[in-house]
Amino acid sequence: MAVGGYNKAHAISRICYLYASPYMETIVHPETASSRADPVRSRSDRIPEIELLRGFAILGVIAIHTMVGNTAGFSGLRSVTPLMALTVLIDRVAHFAVPLFILLSGAVLAARYHADFGRVAFYRRRALSIVPQYLVFSAIYIGRDALLAGRLDLSAAISGLFTASSAYHMWFVGLILQLYALYPWTIRAYAALLRAPEPSRETVTPSPLRSYGRIVLVLGGAFLAQAFWNVAAIFIEDIAPWPAVEAVLRTVFLGYLFYFVLGIHLGRDWGARVETLARLSGKGLAFGCGVLSLLLGALWLLSLGRYHRFAGIYIYPLYFLVPSLFEPMLYLGTILLLLKLAREMVLRPGCLTRVLASLGRRSFGIYLLHVLVRDALAEGLQVVGIRGDQWLFYPIVFSGTILITFIAIYALGRLPWSDFIIGAARPRSVRRA
Repeated sequence: MAVGGYNKAHAISRICYLYASPYMETIVHPETASSRADPVRSRSDRIPEIELLRGFAILGVIAIHTMVGNTAGFSGLRSVTPLMALTVLIDRVAHFAVPLFILLSGAVLAARYHADFGRVAFYRRRALSIVPQYLVFSAIYIGRDALLAGRLDLSAAISGLFTASSAYHMWFVGLILQLYALYPWTIRAYAALLRAPEPSRETVTPSPLRSYGRIVLVLGGAFLAQAFWNVAAIFIEDIAPWPAVEAVLRTVFLGYLFYFVLGIHLGRDWGARVETLARLSGKGLAFGCGVLSLLLGALWLLSLGRYHRFAGIYIYPLYFLVPSLFEPMLYLGTILLLLKLAREMVLRPGCLTRVLASLGRRSFGIYLLHVLVRDALAEGLQVVGIRGDQWLFYPIVFSGTILITFIAIYALGRLPWSDFIIGAARPRSVRRA
């Protein structure tokens, strides 16, 4: 029994050791060794699920912006109804989208930029991948608002341009720019915290459990920092309940720090770590996410019934203190489920895999354009008598927004210099196993 117990303990220790080995100075992982020769080469072939996950994320974004209070037709809902309950539930679940986009950004950056890399070249490439597109679509949304208002408010337009609020969904660009700006320091801190100390004379190799503990410490610290900021932001908003304050608080990078650091961690050894996560029980994750979705959905329904958020009446910020603590658990569970699903789709590709990957490759352009399409659809449906208090309204807006936006982005991608308008359609990374 003692020998068996020793073998089991030795096996567990060895697994932890191999899992943490890329961060130990005494061990050179094959991936790490090859990447040191070319620290900025792309590893998109090592992240075959990336486009599928981007596809899931952009569908989530469109679902959010189709549901509760995000379409012109929603004002037709004046009481808590089964339709409202369903849209609230979908809205809460779909909020995994931005955390997933942030996680994928961290993973891609960590796969490409992890050793010594030129910051000037890094910032230039990151800026060209997001700033021109942001300026183009900010001009479009500012122009649309000026056309509808009959005049151009120049001061508001300039303010919106520099605060990533030219349209309400543009806040995401401001958030991404912060994460890009801080990435060189983030990856350096991440590597330093996980770096094993020099082995002493008594210890030949670093303790695998200590290395594994450092990983937990880094991810746990990022999670606590994010939770602390999200709670603090609620109290700040309560003290200063102004739209400008809310807009700034929503875009501070600390509110998404955990997802970014988790993405960095996964990106440093995507295949092995996703394989480990894929072993988690899908039924257990689904059950936990289902329970959290129902609880958080019920809290939001109570707020809608009491404060009439859909009618534009102010909601007491502290009401969302409890949801802010539990929502990250829901988002993380949902992301893990989608990781498992994406991995299965890569292993067994089909028509749905190709469609989802195509959406993922064009996700940035779709994100920038979809609000314009959604607003036009919602207004058009109201003209023909289909309003937000009718069941038919939401599937039409959701599916129509996806289809029209995808076709528009696909067509724009054929134009010269389209990369600077809608972003580059990323190269294919979903291959037949």
